[in-house]
Amino acid sequence: MPSTQAERFSLINSLKLHFTATPAHESADMEVTEALAATLHTTISNARTALDQKVTESGQAKAARDAAETNLRKRLRGMITELETLLSAEDPLWHAFGLSRPADEETPEAPSFTTATPGGAGITHVDWDDALRADHYRVWILIVGTDNDFRAVETVTDSDATLSGLPSGSTVKIQVTSVNGAGESGPGPIAQIVIP
Repeated sequence: MPSTQAERFSLINSLKLHFTATPAHESADMEVTEALAATLHTTISNARTALDQKVTESGQAKAARDAAETNLRKRLRGMITELETLLSAEDPLWHAFGLSRPADEETPEAPSFTTATPGGAGITHVDWDDALRADHYRVWILIVGTDNDFRAVETVTDSDATLSGLPSGSTVKIQVTSVNGAGESGPGPIAQIVIP
């Protein structure tokens, strides 16, 4: 039996050609006919073409995203440079732009809220707010009745995470810390959930 997708595709094409050349070898009762092989071959061929197109589109979308990100970073750097000439190091307007003030502490703030929602069996989705000066976040859990203290289980750059492999029916407490090159914040608020 062929093991790869390409080998199976080639076998179906060979069967189609064989049944076209020798229709006496077809068996409608066993659903082994030239028409079925041709239909299957066409379906797989179309699916492969569609997949190739999606892979191409995905690559183009990634290139466009990367170019847009580079452009955005350049513009933001220019804006920050201009703000440095207009605002004092203590001006609260830095925060209005979503930036840290030069006078702020270097370590990040802790998230101000944490929520947990159920996913599938053994899974929970955790969300929290973006914290000032955070480069990434560390997610900590405590399984009630099992753990004596919180333990880090995930490090992510976005302000959400999906935790899996948790014991179904257990009560889990979750908190998040913010991290950057200068250090780690204290923990944010605790979210508690019963794992599905």
